[in-house]
Amino acid sequence: MQLGPAAIRSVGLPSAFAFDGGGKPYRKFTNKIRNPRGEGGTIGVIGAGGSSPTNWGYNTGGVGLSIELIGNGVRYGLPYTRVRFSGTAVGSGQIRFYFETGSNIAVTAGQAWGQDLWVERISGALEMIPQIIVRANTNLDIGLRIVDGTRQTGNSFQRISATAVIADPTATNVAGSVRIAAAGGGNIISGQSYDTTFDIFAPKSVQLSVIEGPELVVNGSFDNGLANWHNFPQGTGSTSVVNGAANMLETNSANRGRIGSLALMTVVANSTYKTSFKHTGPQVQLFSSSGLDGAGTLYSSPSSPLTGTEVVRTGFFVPTATTAAIFFQPTGATAGTVIVDDVSVKGQTPGYLPAYPIIPPVGTPGDSSSFAAAA
Repeated sequence: MQLGPAAIRSVGLPSAFAFDGGGKPYRKFTNKIRNPRGEGGTIGVIGAGGSSPTNWGYNTGGVGLSIELIGNGVRYGLPYTRVRFSGTAVGSGQIRFYFETGSNIAVTAGQAWGQDLWVERISGALEMIPQIIVRANTNLDIGLRIVDGTRQTGNSFQRISATAVIADPTATNVAGSVRIAAAGGGNIISGQSYDTTFDIFAPKSVQLSVIEGPELVVNGSFDNGLANWHNFPQGTGSTSVVNGAANMLETNSANRGRIGSLALMTVVANSTYKTSFKHTGPQVQLFSSSGLDGAGTLYSSPSSPLTGTEVVRTGFFVPTATTAAIFFQPTGATAGTVIVDDVSVKGQTPGYLPAYPIIPPVGTPGDSSSFAAAA
């Protein structure tokens, strides 16, 4: 089978270069996995004569299984890399297999990323699950956020994928990876023997568009005073609306104005939410209610009082469906008035992740690009 529009459609993939009926402009996607062909490795058990393909890597998770590079080839018109995971586990856990070095895929908060690959299990019972691992440094073992994708099941040729919006403002990189798990997606079990071989086809990691949901904060502009806001000052502190903005008066940490959103926001499991507001004056902190990922401080402004206005953009991830609220509180470090305005919370959803592979020419690992109609 040749790799072309007809062949791609024959395995359930959309054509990479077909025009839609309305002549819609095509958008460019760049695969940040530089070696989706899996070139450059040495055949054999990795670390015992064999080596990973260029830019690929792994973390055994302490389970003790050997990882063997068996070879490369072309099937279904796509290049594949055959990898075997075998042995008797000496610990419980999961193996992470990476398709890109730790710091190559740079990200910032608010971006959406998608990862996919095609896989065929040749033998055995272990399963493969794509992951987007968000981190704040280049250490592959420190994941700020791990988003699982669809789970590979059975031995058929199939696509597995994961998408995520990056919420954490400290995020710097994502990893293009999969985890190797026991049947059902659970941990590999210590003392149990395993022997599974996968063919991995053309992994890719691409930046996606971000689709924003409706505004969740009621009266975030304070045009209606403090309506829909909970006003709960401490001591002699107070909050009032002046010139269409919330003014929180503070003397110290025992005497300060505080406000929180009164109308609870309904948030959806495994979703990302963007939060923004304008701030002027002494240091202020933004808190999220319990039930959100990392419940507590979402943002803490610089300690020095601002003479101008900053526009703050941050976000949070929701692991389980719940209702949520946000709260503003001056730190009390400097007497004065904290001014907050234009408070906003909106859900963010990753846009279209093209299903077709994006592969560079043979022997030229590097960023590769292709096109797809914008969704």
